[in-house]
Amino acid sequence: MKYVEAYVRRERFRFEDYLTPETVLLEFISGYYPMAKIMDGDEVKLVRVGDKPLSEEEVNELIEEIIGECRLSDECGIRILKPGAMILQLRDYRVAVAKPPFSDKLELVVRRLSFKPRVNVKQLNTLIERVSDKSAGVLLIGAPESGVLELAKTLVNMLRERGKMVRIVEYGRMLGENGSLTCYGPLEGDVEKTADFLIHLKPDYVILNDMSDSKDFKSFVKLRLAGIGVIGIIYADDPLQVLKRFMSRLDLDLLTKILNFLILSTDKILKIYELGMVIRAPTGRDPTHVKPLVEVRALPRGDLEYEIYSDGGKLIVEVENVKERVEYLRERAECLIKQIRSLDPNASIEFVSLDKVALAVDESLIPKLYNLRRSFIEENGVMLEFRARSG
Repeated sequence: MKYVEAYVRRERFRFEDYLTPETVLLEFISGYYPMAKIMDGDEVKLVRVGDKPLSEEEVNELIEEIIGECRLSDECGIRILKPGAMILQLRDYRVAVAKPPFSDKLELVVRRLSFKPRVNVKQLNTLIERVSDKSAGVLLIGAPESGVLELAKTLVNMLRERGKMVRIVEYGRMLGENGSLTCYGPLEGDVEKTADFLIHLKPDYVILNDMSDSKDFKSFVKLRLAGIGVIGIIYADDPLQVLKRFMSRLDLDLLTKILNFLILSTDKILKIYELGMVIRAPTGRDPTHVKPLVEVRALPRGDLEYEIYSDGGKLIVEVENVKERVEYLRERAECLIKQIRSLDPNASIEFVSLDKVALAVDESLIPKLYNLRRSFIEENGVMLEFRARSG
């Protein structure tokens, strides 16, 4: 008979001795000093954090400690396991291990995924008001250091407060650390099989944490087509590129059936968008060449910021033409404001979007500005709205 000690959860790992609240990731390479990416204000810097280079044995000890915990803990998930290469999800860390001959040196990289949001989470109320009474597809995209994981936890709590049945699918136990929530891993190593299980369970919302490969994206689509609300979380430094990659996997006519809202978290800015299908010519194209396209509008005001359409079988996510058009309209609005300020020195631009310009003026002047409004609309082809300014 062999005695096996009961598993005791490790409260702290040796690599955590190198962590500070500003640390984004740690890098341990045999024969070199430990390095860390840290946030310094709005910048991310790579700095040395050890007082001596680490030997191969020391790096291996750090790796073995992590692997030992993963063998016993249900807080660890395996993303990649190949000879010489390993990606693990351990609690709120993503761990990458590379060994010869795959790499020329022994390497351990630990990326931290949980950060306090640097944005105002109250903005999420705008989204929750729209999704709490129906199923919707939502993508939450941002770098880990922007606080994406904590934003996701806030969304989960908001949905549960509204009586929604929520289930989580992830490779570790980041979102599922709340004991009252059921968290699923890949069934038989396949996240699509987990999606099949959830289609029969029919929760109100499924949270797909850390979407990165094609099976994750296919699971998102499969759940949405089954009428289940899905919030997909993607950790990425360039949200727009990730958005383009996601869009390229879908037909345009499916896009707004699958994806209804976007949350982009960058630095200290949180932007929430709603997607909608319209029929018109893309911005900057021949106005007679109308086609179905998807407008991506920023909430809560509804300013148009992106367009998505098919061109020669290729899905286009248009940003530059939209930006150029909005800048042109802003310049035209500035010229108009200069004329109006002779009558109202406090007149100002309230907002400029692709299809509307709003100016704030003295209420008593609005009836007198009819001709200016008509000329602006005829010259620029967008609606001009005068609003009574406060004060």
